[in-house]
Amino acid sequence: MSKMYEQGQQDSAIQYLDKATSKLQLTAVERWSLLNTKTAYFLKYKKRPDSALKYADSLIKVVTNKPDLLNQYISALFVRGDVLMESGLYDDAYVRAGKIAKSSSKCYLLSSKLAMLRYRQGSYRQSIPYFKKGFQEILVCIDTTRFEQAFVLPQSLLNTLGLCFEKLNQPDSAIFYYQKAIRFIEEREKMFPKRKQFALMAKGVIYGNMATVLIQKGEFQQAEQFLLKSIYINSKKDFEIGDAQTAKIKLIMLYNNSGQNSKAAQLIKEMEEASPLG
Repeated sequence: MSKMYEQGQQDSAIQYLDKATSKLQLTAVERWSLLNTKTAYFLKYKKRPDSALKYADSLIKVVTNKPDLLNQYISALFVRGDVLMESGLYDDAYVRAGKIAKSSSKCYLLSSKLAMLRYRQGSYRQSIPYFKKGFQEILVCIDTTRFEQAFVLPQSLLNTLGLCFEKLNQPDSAIFYYQKAIRFIEEREKMFPKRKQFALMAKGVIYGNMATVLIQKGEFQQAEQFLLKSIYINSKKDFEIGDAQTAKIKLIMLYNNSGQNSKAAQLIKEMEEASPLG
């Protein structure tokens, strides 16, 4: 089942999981694992935080008042915090989990969660130390066999650090972290040869972010090259089409602002032809 999930067959994996466990008497740990998987499925894949929250609440109930399952209880609090944050709601789930986790040697990666919480609140300067600490925590604590921990989260933290500095109008620092994120991807993608598509999509997203900063610096020619690379990557089928569309809009604005009106008009025409009205 985990292999199916890792390979992007999430719907099939969940159907298989439901069928395989429907008639079993599960232990608390097994039920916790099942609910944890389904929470992630509805939150990250189906994009249904309302359903994810129901599973997260059940996740907490399964391990509440079970001292031998303290680690699972702390993790469940973090999961609920993740769900609420995706819904634009904030409570003390992370803080409560962090206080409990202080007495444990287990890595709970609290800093990265608090970083994202601050970032989504628009507190970019305050989130930066948490992002930096979170990245260091991950390097120490991750399971290098798990794609999400060893690849997805670390590069995301570096990219978001770049976004923080971009929003604070510190372009050089932003570029530093975007470049660091690209180097990280290029180093780690060798560990996960079956996930080349994700690695390439992630690079495409960062190229587009890099271009935004270069535009702010007035380096239009270099920005154009990064936008073209971003568009080329994420315009492909099953890639980040929405991000590619955003990059095209940035490129149109770049062309207009730099007096390349014919290029802007051509790109607008291509976008209209790709998405005809009616």
